[in-house]
Amino acid sequence: MIRIRTVLTGVAGTPWYSNFYFEDVDAGTAQDAYDRVVAFWQAMAPALDNQVSASVDPFVPKINPVNGEITGSYSVDDFGPILMTNTNVALPYQTQYMAGLSTNVYLGGRELRGRFFLPGICQDNNANGIPSSELRSLVTSKLEDVADPASPTLLVWSRKNGAVYAVVSVRTSTNFSVLRSRRD
Repeated sequence: MIRIRTVLTGVAGTPWYSNFYFEDVDAGTAQDAYDRVVAFWQAMAPALDNQVSASVDPFVPKINPVNGEITGSYSVDDFGPILMTNTNVALPYQTQYMAGLSTNVYLGGRELRGRFFLPGICQDNNANGIPSSELRSLVTSKLEDVADPASPTLLVWSRKNGAVYAVVSVRTSTNFSVLRSRRD
């Protein structure tokens, strides 16, 4: 599998990291995966704090899902920083929007799911304490574009099981979430 990593910076508490995993086919599909992730962040720009910028890493590691070791890499055409554009007051930075990545794979009686957290949300996307319908629609639509079943396939990596599974659908939350760091 390959990893496309985005690093968001510009405000207190950053850097924020976002990882998407895709099937590893060849250098061309690595570029396609990178381009999908860039398009996602470009689409998120109007919803996120204008002090934040996103840099999608052009170093695309090939990762062995069994042990997590990097086994090689691709170098893709770098897009450069993506500047977010929302000028409204930002919600507290620990307030994030979460989407679930469904696989329809069940292990031990539970569905294996991935999660995606969107940081840097602004007040205009807050509808009385819940995400606005516009934000939900935007995130759902653009994550579905990232998860398009065309090659390369978006994956959920189960480190515990040492395996990857294809994302078959995206589910967005009706509530805000908090992503706590592993240092907390």
